[in-house]
Amino acid sequence: MYSKRFRDTYHGYKATGTDERPVDIPEKEQALDFFHGLDHGKCAAFKSSMLNGWASKAFDSPEMVNKIYRAAENWVKPSSKPEGSAATSVTIEEDERQKKKRNEGMKSEKKKAAAVAAAMATGGSGASSSSDSNAKLPKDLWHIKCFRCKEKKH
Repeated sequence: MYSKRFRDTYHGYKATGTDERPVDIPEKEQALDFFHGLDHGKCAAFKSSMLNGWASKAFDSPEMVNKIYRAAENWVKPSSKPEGSAATSVTIEEDERQKKKRNEGMKSEKKKAAAVAAAMATGGSGASSSSDSNAKLPKDLWHIKCFRCKEKKH
């Protein structure tokens, strides 16, 4: 559709010319105009590759609109899904980080529970000293199922 719109626009522009000031844009300039007008969202990888190739003189810029159109049409689009073990190692590292964080949280909850239990054993109310007055009873997590591993008790 873009190719047809581009050609129609060019023909409309050419029709605005007069005998004194004809509108005639060389085919190579049309090809570059066509290239720069390609949708960047859909053709970003193609456009980057072409610009890099032209800059490094790996190949020449197109002489005709049809050549750039065919190149864009036949471009193999890269996959958006990650491949290889990189995603796996990131996931493993993240899981280890989460386990460590969870274990530290459990240790802190056990310390709080021990402090509350000690306070209750000595004073009965759990608020006998200023350090124990802010201590809360640990949450009962034994019945809650973990979203990640589907197990209870953590």
